[in-house]
Amino acid sequence: MSLNVERAELVEVDGRPGLRLVIDGAVAWVYEPKRSLLDLGCVVLVDDIAAPAGWDARLPPVQLPADAQTGRAALELEGVTQDALVVGLARSFWNLCNGHGRFAPRTIDVAAARARLPAP
Repeated sequence: MSLNVERAELVEVDGRPGLRLVIDGAVAWVYEPKRSLLDLGCVVLVDDIAAPAGWDARLPPVQLPADAQTGRAALELEGVTQDALVVGLARSFWNLCNGHGRFAPRTIDVAAARARLPAP
């Protein structure tokens, strides 16, 4: 499912870094993204950074097949997206929060981030 990301910002809320997205007019937050999910190409979206409620009703469940190499069972994840732009933005956010750059609140150029995506 491709999402229409209209705006992206790195923000600080009560001293916590967050990635605030506007997707089809609705606010979605990414905070404390899990590296293991990013490595699977997935990101959890929540409604509010202070009182997380998922985007479960807005997004279809993501089906991940079993992985015999790692022993991971098949998974069905809710409130998760595999949208390439959202995953890329979340990965950049994770990197900034984990010592691979400097986190600073700012607006992200969504068009430039989209242009950097690999061709499908």
